[in-house]
Amino acid sequence: MSPNNKVSVPQGIVKMSISRMTSVVTKNDFLNRLFASRPLFAALLIWATGWGTLLLLAWRADSLFEFFRNPKFMISDFLLLPACGFLVARFYRSVEEPVLLAASAKVTRISLALATISAVLATMYSIFISNNYGGVWSVPHTLFIWFIAYMLIGFFVRSALQLRVHSTRTSWLYPIGVALAMIGHAIFGSFWG
Repeated sequence: MSPNNKVSVPQGIVKMSISRMTSVVTKNDFLNRLFASRPLFAALLIWATGWGTLLLLAWRADSLFEFFRNPKFMISDFLLLPACGFLVARFYRSVEEPVLLAASAKVTRISLALATISAVLATMYSIFISNNYGGVWSVPHTLFIWFIAYMLIGFFVRSALQLRVHSTRTSWLYPIGVALAMIGHAIFGSFWG
């Protein structure tokens, strides 16, 4: 083949940028833009909404001093949940060959249903068992619980489907890291709840 003959590559074959691949993996997800953003932005958004809504509840209950002294809030909500958001966004950005089933709308619908059930159960627990529901002031944190449950359920389903087909030595570190952070969050919650 002479240098003057150019080979044309079909557009679908050309490798897309990493941020574009994110939108392919999560194309049916309403959090697509969050996952396509920088992982640090996802972590900061989770930190601001999660820890911020807890700070609002502590302020409302006039217990800011106890809030800042409690390791559950300062370690698990301040550090571990944002780390989950960082790892989730980083995983989606690292996917180069998305699995069709992982990007399907079924994953989104399943995540929506399970997150809604999780948020309702967490609210019922807060109202009837732990008796610490703050009424209207708890609504922002209830919405955050739904948001984080939706994000994590969708992540675990998508990552399992994706890694079943395309896995590398380091790709399993993302779901393992998220699972460890969530276990840490649960442990801190049970000891210092």
